Formats: sequence, C-alpha cells, structure tokens
Amino acid sequence: TQPVGPVFVSPLGSTAPPATPPLAAPAPTLAATTAPEPTTVPVTAVPTRPLLWLVGDSVPYSLAPALATAADARGADVVDLAVPACDGARGYPTTRIELGPEDTETRPACLAWEERWPQFAGAREPAAVLFVLGGNVTLDRRIDGAWRSPCDAVFRDWYEPEVLARVDWVSAHTGAVPLLTLSPWAEDRAVGVLQRDHRHRTDCVNDIYRDVAAQRPRLRLVDLQSFVCPDGEGAPCQPWRADGLHFVGQGAGLVADWLVGQVWPPPT
Repeated sequence: TQPVGPVFVSPLGSTAPPATPPLAAPAPTLAATTAPEPTTVPVTAVPTRPLLWLVGDSVPYSLAPALATAADARGADVVDLAVPACDGARGYPTTRIELGPEDTETRPACLAWEERWPQFAGAREPAAVLFVLGGNVTLDRRIDGAWRSPCDAVFRDWYEPEVLARVDWVSAHTGAVPLLTLSPWAEDRAVGVLQRDHRHRTDCVNDIYRDVAAQRPRLRLVDLQSFVCPDGEGAPCQPWRADGLHFVGQGAGLVADWLVGQVWPPPT
C-alpha cells in the first residue's frame, strides 16, 4: 500500500510523537528506544493543499504535531519523516554521549531514506522539505578508529556529503523547496547526554550547514537559532525545552508557527 497525502502522517505508525522523545543512549539518561519500522498510514488525501515534509531526528519528531497544526492553519499538510536518535546521515558511526554509553543501534527507518522517500513523493509530491537537523549530530562519532566531534575535519568529511545528498535528492526528484534550519544551542540541563561543549559543537554543525547552503543556492537557510536564542552566545535561550533540547507545550507551538511562517511567509 502506498502512503497517501495526509493532514498528518507519522511513518512510524503513530499520529502523535512523544512529547520529549529520546536523543540517544540507554537509561539513566534520555533513554533511547528502538524506533518502530515505518508503516503506511493511509488517510484522506487533500491534493490541492501544499505538503510539507519534516526531516530530522527527535527534535523535529517532537515538533511534528504542533507543526501540523500550524501548517493546517495555513491550508497545508505535514508528513513527519523524522526519526528519534538519527538525523538520516548514512553510515551512522557508533555514537557516544557525555556520560559514556555507546549507541551502536542501526535504525533502518532513518537510514533507508533513499527507499522510503520515493514512495511518499510518488503518492503526493511535497511543496517544501524542512530539514531540522543538528541535535543528535553534535555527539561524538567513531570514525576511522577514533572518536570525532563535529568540529573535527574527519567528521565533517563524513557528514557534509550526507546533508548534500539529501538536499540533492529533493531537488532532483521533486519540485519542492528545500529548507535547512540552523540549530539552536541546547540548554546546559541537556549535558550528560550532550557533551559539555555542546554550544561550540552546535556552532561547528551550523558552519557545515552554511557551507552546504553556499554550494546549493536553491537551498534556503532558516535561522532557528536566532529565533530560539535571540540574545546570542553566553545568554540563555527561550525557556521552551523541558529537557534542554526538545520543544514542548506552548514553546513547541511558537516554534512550529514560526517555522511554517518561514516556509510559507504570511502575505504582506
């Protein structure tokens, strides 16, 4: 059965992601759970409405219901293609968190985007694809026999082509506008899962995204960092994330409404 154009569809078989899904690693930290394999969720198609794909890890996964509500208010639909604990970069080297546990789990639902995306595009082409990455990818990865942070050139050599590959797929196979968010800094309460230098790591990841955008003029950068952390480096961000990373409650609604406004700006 092919997926059908949704008002809101989670390919993970749920119509509502958990409020604060895990980033990675076993208990006692933000415990990772094995994401179920994607299932087809047929719903009533509304083909005249524009469709937004949401791509990324647990941060956009937690935003998906609020994003669907914000999109619906603008006459648009959302497909949630985000998967907790994996941003979609193939290869998926072993990850470790600040407290030390290593995550070696393979996540087919995330890594097999080349097989999954054509099914969704064939059923109903997106008008825009929103990449909300940069949470899970700030963690250490074991690459070429050593632990690498996103500030390491070896890490960048692995990760940047993977972002480009997904952006290029969208451009080659759909008429959608690709958008990529600059990641906001997490709060220090997320340390333990995230490393202590998480702000510096986020800056390095955002530098990769800026470089990707410089190589692909059709790609639009969305400065989510400035929206969530308007006072800049060294200042607290908006208090919208109970665990310091995932948006919840009213904050999720504010972020979702702002993001949809970047995809489809309100008339002036």
